Amino acid sequence: AQLENLTSVPHDKQKIMGLPGGLLKDGDDLSKKIKKPNQKITLLGTAVAQQLKEPAKNTVFVEDLSDEERRKVLKEREVETLPIGLVNLGNSCYMNATLQALYAVPPLRKALLE
Repeated sequence: AQLENLTSVPHDKQKIMGLPGGLLKDGDDLSKKIKKPNQKITLLGTAVAQQLKEPAKNTVFVEDLSDEERRKVLKEREVETLPIGLVNLGNSCYMNATLQALYAVPPLRKALLE
């Protein structure tokens, strides 16, 4: 019943593999078949379609915010908004990407700025 709630696969359509002795049979107890903690098993079956629910909270993307709202959010999250990198001179985009990745590492950024 718990697998059915987690996966939406009805009990009669479930096939459980990865256990000693092959497939789990209808009368077998899954808890007795599992020998090790965190043992991986495979559940095969077709889930029953459920009606989608509207999310409780709408997702807001940074790109959709006004400039003022964006500044406020970035300040709250302590995100530095200054441009990082070099002016693109043709093939310097690869170097720019590397600099941006390295600049995102706080200890390295602090060492470079000191």
